Amino acid sequence: MKNLSEQLFVKRSAHWLTAVLFSAVMILSSAMGQSLTPGVDENTVAFWPFDEPEYFNMPLTDAGPNHYDLRLRLGGQLTPGKYGNALQILGEELPACMYAEVGTQHQVPDITTRAVDAPTSILQTLAGPEWTWEFWLKLEQTPQSEVALMHLAVPSAPDD
Repeated sequence: MKNLSEQLFVKRSAHWLTAVLFSAVMILSSAMGQSLTPGVDENTVAFWPFDEPEYFNMPLTDAGPNHYDLRLRLGGQLTPGKYGNALQILGEELPACMYAEVGTQHQVPDITTRAVDAPTSILQTLAGPEWTWEFWLKLEQTPQSEVALMHLAVPSAPDD
């Protein structure tokens, strides 16, 4: 099992490249403007403090400027972390969380049966040369197989 910090930031950076994928979540894009949230600045793309009450399909609010909310799924739960709550990934069978808006606005995806497409702006940022993903990671056990820290893929066509 893996714990991810309650303060998951995504920022652009001219000097560092750090990337992590937890479950099947990829959240990155370009940011604009200032924020009153501590740690959020003009380079912040997304920030999930994981400070919500926990229930299935709960929105994990992005306190950053782009509002890339996630949805808590059956493969994850909020748990006490280093500084407040953390996202705990319960296993590999089900996703821990997913991007909340798929297709039409505010549509809740059925992520147990298919992959979720990330917003175009996120994919454009990932294709760029300069971005950073900040987080705390606590491994509770040594993985017994390879673990993907970042998985970028072209979505396949749905089965007919």
